[in-house]
Amino acid sequence: MSIWSDIHKRSNGTKIRKEDEIKSFVDEVVSSPIIYFGNIGSQNINNVKREFGRIYYVNDDCSHNEQQFHVGDLILDDGNGWQVISRNDYLNSYIGQ
Repeated sequence: MSIWSDIHKRSNGTKIRKEDEIKSFVDEVVSSPIIYFGNIGSQNINNVKREFGRIYYVNDDCSHNEQQFHVGDLILDDGNGWQVISRNDYLNSYIGQ
């Protein structure tokens, strides 16, 4: 493939530059910042309103879709499910537990 063919595909919109893909991802993350949203536990994990970028502190051992979370974990809603971003012991003193 020649460079002229590549330039033509980019100019007519049939090929997206990697720089534009990365910029789009960064814009999405910046426009939807990650925020601490509160505590979560076995009483409310299945009923919480899911939203990308929300971080919760697990104050009671619980599970969701067969994924286990333990007291002290910080979990993040990544839009597809819960991701553990910190295990229990490290941040307990910062959140006042």
